[in-house]
Amino acid sequence: MNFKALALAAATATSIIAVPSVEARGTYTEHGQLGNAIKSTGVVLKFNPMECNKRNSFGWYWSGGNEMVICQENRSRYSTSEVQWTEEDLDTLRHEAQHLVQDCMDGNKTVASPLFTKTPLHLLKTCCHRDK
Repeated sequence: MNFKALALAAATATSIIAVPSVEARGTYTEHGQLGNAIKSTGVVLKFNPMECNKRNSFGWYWSGGNEMVICQENRSRYSTSEVQWTEEDLDTLRHEAQHLVQDCMDGNKTVASPLFTKTPLHLLKTCCHRDK
């Protein structure tokens, strides 16, 4: 488990809660690290699958299917290729990642310790991991 990546995810998730999303921006590198942290939990991260064309959504997190989808704002309706990321796309990634954090807090992912007295950083270090 890459705890550095999960620590970044915790910091990002905390910034989403602590400040309005307009100010909850980071670099593309940080968002890449967030994506890697999401994948390290075992969640499959998809960009622009054809299902995006059937929904009126920028993305979703499906806990039961262990999947997170980002439907990029400027995607082609006829392609599943990743395109240049917009601020909306990055906001969607942060938003859907927050649902994963909530899943961990609710105990819907593997949990190693009680959560109610833990900091977000400790939470992600002890929660949302998969035994390999």
